[in-house]
Amino acid sequence: MELTQLKYFAEAAKTENLSKAAQNLHISQPSLTKAIRKLEEELNTPLFDRLGRRVVLNSEGKAFFARIRPILTEVETVSESFRELSRRRERIVVGIWGSSNLLTGCVREFMEQNPDVAVEIKSGIENTRIDISDFDALLYSGNDESYKKYRGFRVAKERYVLAVHRSSDMGDAAFAEASDMEKLRFIRLEPAKELDALCRRAGVVLHTAALVDSLIMQKEFVSAGIGECVLPESESGIFADDPNIHLAHIWEDDFCRDMNVCFKREKLLSSGGLRFRSFVLDYFGIRE
Repeated sequence: MELTQLKYFAEAAKTENLSKAAQNLHISQPSLTKAIRKLEEELNTPLFDRLGRRVVLNSEGKAFFARIRPILTEVETVSESFRELSRRRERIVVGIWGSSNLLTGCVREFMEQNPDVAVEIKSGIENTRIDISDFDALLYSGNDESYKKYRGFRVAKERYVLAVHRSSDMGDAAFAEASDMEKLRFIRLEPAKELDALCRRAGVVLHTAALVDSLIMQKEFVSAGIGECVLPESESGIFADDPNIHLAHIWEDDFCRDMNVCFKREKLLSSGGLRFRSFVLDYFGIRE
């Protein structure tokens, strides 16, 4: 016996018209008839007397309806309570640079401790024009000059890695140097202004094998042995999981970045936003 069957039966009992009941339930009349017949088979007794197009509860049907009516009322009360709770949940919006996983653990613990706050994550903020008023928090690269206007806190100093096919000459190297990279052909994820800036700073010229527009496609090309790529360590998860790919840390300090987090002005943050701000600073041991 299923809750849906009980709801269908109750509607038919109230309307005494299968066509109208089906219309109210937004299902076809044959579906309703089948559900009621199955319920009667489970109970091993008919619940309605059929009078032409009308259906009328018989004595067993009246007794059954009396028993289930409080159950259906309680279910609806509980459902409405949870719908209201969902409507009352605060929502905070967090922007993430690229597909960095630096905030993943932090966000998970915050959500576990604050179930009344819904967290919406928007990744790839480096490719969009950002207005801090649209976000409660931003995780971004300190290499981008356009973010200098925000008051950010450093979360991590992050190195870059070189992703190569395991069959390549560097398929088991722990570290890579700039001179190694200039001998390779790269799968570039466009746009790549941050990587271009790092290469200029390090005096490195990367030779391009192919241009792609998604991290997944970039990973697939490296896995297929078409070329190599450079990416931040916190964005290398799907590469590390691929048995065909080896990751080598890039030796030069030019290939690193500060990852910072900033927040909307405190007076503009909601209660949930303020709690998230405090939680993030505590999580990373950041002192203002």
